[in-house]
Amino acid sequence: ASPPSSSSSRRPRRRVATTSRPRGGGGDPPGEASAHQIASLVVWLRARGVDFGDRAAFARVRGMGVGGVATRDLDEGDVVFSLPMRDATPARAPIVMTTAAVTDVDGPCARLARALAAAGLVPRADDDADASSESPLGGSRESDHEFPLDATRTSLLALGVLHESAHSRDDPPSHWATYVTLLPRRVGSLMEWDERELSALQGSRHATRARERIALFDDARAKCFPALLRADESLFGEDEATRRAHESPRAWRWAVATVLARAFYFPDANEHGLCPGLDLFNHCSEAEKCVVEDGTADDEGDEGDEGEGKYAHKEAPRVTLRAGVGGVPAGTQIFHDYADHARGGCLLEFGFTHAPSADAAGRDGRADLHAVDVSLWSALIEGDDDDGRIDERLAAASDASPRRSLTYELSNVSPRWAKDGGRKRGVDCVPIDMMRAARALTLSASELDEVKSARASRVGAPAFDASAPLNETHEKRALLAIARACRVERAGYDVEGVAATTAEEDDAILDALRALGEGEGAAALAIDGRPELSWCVPDDDADAARERAETRRLRASLAVEVRRGEKLLLEVVAAALEREAGAEDP
Repeated sequence: ASPPSSSSSRRPRRRVATTSRPRGGGGDPPGEASAHQIASLVVWLRARGVDFGDRAAFARVRGMGVGGVATRDLDEGDVVFSLPMRDATPARAPIVMTTAAVTDVDGPCARLARALAAAGLVPRADDDADASSESPLGGSRESDHEFPLDATRTSLLALGVLHESAHSRDDPPSHWATYVTLLPRRVGSLMEWDERELSALQGSRHATRARERIALFDDARAKCFPALLRADESLFGEDEATRRAHESPRAWRWAVATVLARAFYFPDANEHGLCPGLDLFNHCSEAEKCVVEDGTADDEGDEGDEGEGKYAHKEAPRVTLRAGVGGVPAGTQIFHDYADHARGGCLLEFGFTHAPSADAAGRDGRADLHAVDVSLWSALIEGDDDDGRIDERLAAASDASPRRSLTYELSNVSPRWAKDGGRKRGVDCVPIDMMRAARALTLSASELDEVKSARASRVGAPAFDASAPLNETHEKRALLAIARACRVERAGYDVEGVAATTAEEDDAILDALRALGEGEGAAALAIDGRPELSWCVPDDDADAARERAETRRLRASLAVEVRRGEKLLLEVVAAALEREAGAEDP
């Protein structure tokens, strides 16, 4: 999900995103935003007080689906699009599809809300949804990560999307019919990949997370759908064809993938929601992030008095997108900064990776921005672990770097607007918390005694925070511990059943995949035995077979790009740490 927030994101991003959706041929599948569907959404928004026509318009953008385009010159800070949570009518009907709206028995999804209540699937007000992993809808998972997956709220919104889509042709249509019928019917994120496609990522943790998510949400569907349909057998359609289309495992995965790619998090309300219109602006890391604003925003982008301005609604928090640095010239696309900077994270959630941009010398300075989760457990396993003091080292690591696990994100992505061109190198890719934890985990027995003695000698003395090593030898042990952890993680890419590759071999496979896409089948298949290539050959000459093969080729290309970059990152960082520490393990 992409939280609207005024704070900086976890990873800086600097490139326009490209989608994994196949280009060319076959036309747009249902839900791929025809001109009529785009116009209908604009009318729907305007009827609810969201009028942005004097500054932006939605249009089809080549290679990127739908996007927002400036209809006049916009200055830096001007409001581009501002979406209130509810409309300005006396009924205060919701515009944003939130989990609260989906479960409101008096709201626009009342039928779904009643079925959820009857099936016992609505979290009670006194439940801690984030802590409940036993919920039939999934609970909160991936808690070792900085941004855990809230499967319960994701499932509720996915059910809302399916419900609104299933009843979009009723008379009258469902409340969000205009919005959900415009949504792409192919997200492209790893939730929609099959096992063969995921295996092209080799041992990348993103493949593992995708498999865990697929299993988690498939289990949620198996538990909740029978109960919901017992409560209301026509919940997902009045006729058999509609019900079959919306109750299928494929439809469920699509709805979940849609929510994971598009939902916003509203921290003050602890809510997730889908924002019609706002999520049509494409990603660029140099654009502005959306922010949640209370009260009103006037036409020129400044906060105004209540009752003034096109977006003024009393007491209505809103999500606002503003023009970024330098403004936006008329006729150019308006972007929104929401996606992960690292390629693997972007692919996991959104189904695209960032397009490379070459510098003046022709080199791609930003093509390989990656992040890899690395565990420091190997620092304990291979360290001084025979003295019975592992628990003391773990306690020291907790003091130095409080977190739920010993897994840290290694990344070469620089902070936004960094002078290094957006890319960190070598030892700089290691986060400070990881370095502190490594120092704590590699304390020798005598150093542990020294730390305990220093703390005991003075009342109120702080715990050892590992902000600096105790000595040069200690620092070398810490550096080599992280290097070992990187080597262990790198070895994990050589998984059983998937032929191992070096970065150079991955380069050759990528070249072959490009050649295959350009019609040079013989050249591509010259690399024998690579499943990433054989999957991409059409079974026959039918259009459907060619489209399936092209989808596989694009996904294989994305997977190989990600695994290659992650392996290189681990190898380069490990080598840099080893150089910093010296060749011999102290």
